[in-house]
Amino acid sequence: MKINPLTVPRLGANVSVTEVFTVPIARFRLQFTDDRRTKEMRWVLFASTQRGAVGKLIFTLQKNGTAHVKSVAVNPAFRGLGLARVLYLATLATLEEKQVRALYLEAEEDSNRFGKLVRLYQGWGFSEMPEGNSLFLYNGIDCLRKVPMVSVFQTNTFFPVRPKESTWFFMMSLQSPDGTCLVAREDGGLTLSSKSNGGCMWQMLLGAMGEVYLRSVYGKFLCVEEDGTILADRLLNSTWETFQVVPQHDDNVAAIARGVALRSFHGSYLCIDPLAKRIEVSDRPVPWDGDDIMSLVCNKADGHSLFDKIMRKYQTTAFVVNQMAKYGSLQHAQMSVSEACKCVMELTGDLDQEKSWVMKYMLATAAAVKKDGHPDWLQLAIFLRALGMLFLCWTDDDNAVLRSISAQEWLTKTSTWVVGEAIPNTIEFPELNELNVDHCNATKNGRRVATHCGLENVMLPWTPDEYLHCVLSLNKTTLPAEALVIVRFWSLKTWYEQDNYGDLCAPHDVDTKEWISSLGRVVCVSESTVENIDVNDELQYYLQLAKKYLPETLQW
Repeated sequence: MKINPLTVPRLGANVSVTEVFTVPIARFRLQFTDDRRTKEMRWVLFASTQRGAVGKLIFTLQKNGTAHVKSVAVNPAFRGLGLARVLYLATLATLEEKQVRALYLEAEEDSNRFGKLVRLYQGWGFSEMPEGNSLFLYNGIDCLRKVPMVSVFQTNTFFPVRPKESTWFFMMSLQSPDGTCLVAREDGGLTLSSKSNGGCMWQMLLGAMGEVYLRSVYGKFLCVEEDGTILADRLLNSTWETFQVVPQHDDNVAAIARGVALRSFHGSYLCIDPLAKRIEVSDRPVPWDGDDIMSLVCNKADGHSLFDKIMRKYQTTAFVVNQMAKYGSLQHAQMSVSEACKCVMELTGDLDQEKSWVMKYMLATAAAVKKDGHPDWLQLAIFLRALGMLFLCWTDDDNAVLRSISAQEWLTKTSTWVVGEAIPNTIEFPELNELNVDHCNATKNGRRVATHCGLENVMLPWTPDEYLHCVLSLNKTTLPAEALVIVRFWSLKTWYEQDNYGDLCAPHDVDTKEWISSLGRVVCVSESTVENIDVNDELQYYLQLAKKYLPETLQW
């Protein structure tokens, strides 16, 4: 089986920016309508989180190359995000197509916000009409005024590109740890300012391959040039305006990603220097983590593991049942262990077997078990663990997020729990447990699993270990039952390292717990041990063990 690296990125190569947030984030898209009957043109705003329009700007074409804005409205739940400005930028693109040279509107303000809308529209380029008279309307003690305003377009007026109606986008502020925000000037320059500044929200457009583009309130795109210069002055989102959203890792190959990094087209990483108060690029990935809704914070002090956020959020009963139905019948491929090793190398982006981290790790952990005097079937079981990642070759939209987890995280950082039950607070980052629907329900409604049912009868998160357990269970192997037990429960560290789930254990689970716990200490190999493995010298021994215990070809 071959994996095309051009269409299937390696594990941990990219991730959706939404995964750093602990609450659902609304996506938006725009749609244009032209009502010939009413002669009204509309840019309408839709959100992914609810049905129907959440905003609109209605305008009509008038005589002498002019147009008139009849209404600008954004649902109260989505105000303060800069969406009215997004609607206006879309309208400007249409006005250029229609060769409109002046746009009129009335700023309608009640007595509680006199001047607020006028200042907003002045920021858009409007000015009060010198000969226009404000109209005051009274209703008891309430007062409404209408202020006539106009924006006259000059030959050098910037008209933004017309938005694609198929493109979704987020609204984001980009912040430093102290809460100051990245703000663009009209000339494309950049500065840091307080969040109260009206220009702090950026339109983050989503590309077809997961890339993003950052668009300022002036309709221009952020660009990182080859020499590291950063400006928000590009009229189009093309090549240099592209940013890849990738899990952030430092130089330690087994490190946990704590947020995402924004990689420019030239390979540098966007970041904010809070001391110098400026936006810049770094040669190393710099983490951005979610704060409140619609805020990305650079180098957030209390950033959480992205891996743990993903696991806690997605690994629910419904998700695991779906994955079991999808992969449990082993209908995706037929491969020998040797072929599966090559496939998992491709999955992790390794081209050279001798330098492959995943191959070295497989061999180093198995060698540690061998050195400790354990039987060859156990050595083989530990060697095979990484092959459980092969289900990630066949992901779809439902579980593609699992591909954003790196091989290093799957193999060295995975710590699971009993699905459907409350997640123990001894797990790392217990504050993330609230992301899990099952945990919240179990905390409220109590336990569903019978006492002392035996751990073989509980549901565990869908991980490479769980998939490999399916593969070894359903293929005709001569491995002893203990090998399958070690594979399945290897990641259940909340049980054998943190002493949870004692009330679910059957008598035989007590011996299993002690055995896995002692083996876990043996297999905890250092990075230097992994690096020093000679793949060519070690691999054949384990391939021979595979021939001893496994059929020549396995169903995957």
